[in-house]
Amino acid sequence: MKKILFILTILILLIAGYVFANHNLKEEEKELTKIKVVTTIFPYYDFTRQLSDDNVEITMLIKPGVDMHNYDPTAEDIINILSSDIFIYTGGHSDVWLEDIIDEIDPSKTKIIKLFDYANILEEEEIEGATSDEEEHHHDYDHDHHDHDHDDVEDDEHIWTSIPNAKIILGVIKDALIEYRISFEEDYSLIEDNYNEYVVLMDELDQEIREVVASSETRYLLFGDRFAFRYFTDEYNLSYSAAFTGCSTVTEPSLRTMTFLTKKIKASGVPAILHLEGSSKKVAESLSSETKVPILEFNSMQNITKNDFENNETYITIMKRNIEVLRSAL
Repeated sequence: MKKILFILTILILLIAGYVFANHNLKEEEKELTKIKVVTTIFPYYDFTRQLSDDNVEITMLIKPGVDMHNYDPTAEDIINILSSDIFIYTGGHSDVWLEDIIDEIDPSKTKIIKLFDYANILEEEEIEGATSDEEEHHHDYDHDHHDHDHDDVEDDEHIWTSIPNAKIILGVIKDALIEYRISFEEDYSLIEDNYNEYVVLMDELDQEIREVVASSETRYLLFGDRFAFRYFTDEYNLSYSAAFTGCSTVTEPSLRTMTFLTKKIKASGVPAILHLEGSSKKVAESLSSETKVPILEFNSMQNITKNDFENNETYITIMKRNIEVLRSAL
């Protein structure tokens, strides 16, 4: 009898152990609730994917190679926005097309993140007395002191180009993802871990940029292109000149602009003329031909090339390329 009881006890323990182990396995294999995130542009798309686990589905509306300043949404884009769990956009003048769509979003179903509400915002600057687009279809843009006062200026949209601002944006996205996980009583530790690791990488970038600037003989950059780096130059105390403002629609500079920039190149001895990713490079190439100064690409990441996107380039890897260009340009 004792032997039978002993055998039954062993069997019960084995069965209980199997059930418990199988239950734990199922719990571990249980998928988290899928989060659908839609972003307008690459920096927010990249920050979201760096933070995410496998159960976050991310859509970038403005496809690689498309200028965010000339974007028109498709019907599919509108459906993606309205059906998203989290929608992330900047909130500047290039996002005016979103106003009517946002009015249709159900805030109880979609969390709307307007990053202008969180980042430290700076105004676009134009040199005092510069000719307007309407007058001569060009901008001469020269900045050395960060102290110009103008009426009717737009807020600069390129908020992610400053590492401290990028960290703010990263934190806002992290909080939104975690809030969604908490609402379903689900684990969010991987998102938190990814955030902590990414902040370290951003801090390393920030420190490297400061070291490059501190060790340089000059703190002046010349852009033969639009200027999309107000936040970057302000953060690292750099002066600059450019052919056009950041969101200018003008593509052909006037003779006055070309003369102005040519004189600045020769007077400053600047070692490189910079242009943005995806630009025609016409202005930079013309200035280079006149002055024999080489041109280099400084990537604002307002969008990303198809090649970079397919090669899984990230905010960090592109900023590292920018640091090497900065080293050459200073």
